[in-house]
Amino acid sequence: MTLAIFFILLIIYSFLGWVLEVVYTLITRKRLVNRGFLYGPLCPIYGAGCMLIAVALAPLGNNVVLIFIAASVLTTSLEYATSWAMEKMFSTTWWDYSKEPFNLNGRICLVNSLAFGFMGVFIVWLVHPFFVSQLSRIPSGILNSAAVSLFIISLTDFILTLKVLINLDKKIGELKTFISAHILKTEDSEWFDANDLRRSYARLRTMSIADAVDAYADRLTHLEKILARSAGMRRLFRSFPGMQSKKHDFSLNAFKPGKPSKSVSKK
Repeated sequence: MTLAIFFILLIIYSFLGWVLEVVYTLITRKRLVNRGFLYGPLCPIYGAGCMLIAVALAPLGNNVVLIFIAASVLTTSLEYATSWAMEKMFSTTWWDYSKEPFNLNGRICLVNSLAFGFMGVFIVWLVHPFFVSQLSRIPSGILNSAAVSLFIISLTDFILTLKVLINLDKKIGELKTFISAHILKTEDSEWFDANDLRRSYARLRTMSIADAVDAYADRLTHLEKILARSAGMRRLFRSFPGMQSKKHDFSLNAFKPGKPSKSVSKK
């Protein structure tokens, strides 16, 4: 297997994983959602998991039991490691299985592990051999060009997503500073409720219109600017509704559409 075929397979499996996530979300949440971390239709964790088991488990041949067990262990380990790494890299919790039975630190759960085991057997026996045989028929020049193009697109996508996360982290810091300032100024915070920022914003807006006080107008503009969500932020919240900031110990619900903040750090 050439490097170009390896990378193209990684992209193919990432796309198929994205399709699987979208279909699952459509069934459970009754709406279409881009379930990927990136802008494009890719879930890299699926691509990495598929390539890991396809390559590592090939020597097991037709031993269904061993393939099932090994696939479950490898992919579950990958999911746990990915959850931990993304939390460390971006200071954010992306998914939480703490409500699922037999979970470990909310990062992995038994149901997913069993599903990964069945998928592993299917991939090793049918999916991977099929794609390898089909890609091997394509001239190397075309494969190399396709691989380079896909790499550039994926890298650009990752950089754009990283910019969204940096901007979100900045907004969280600004919101915490804003909240701290108004908690300290108790004589001017009758409108403020740290547990419901959206209602606080509505109260401040009403006061600004009724009293026409410049201080209220300035605070309203400042808070509105902080709470404004970019298209990229809205996409991430739709894709990962359970994501929360670990760096700031701060709820992201204030930034999520239609959800008031339930808990706000006062540190």
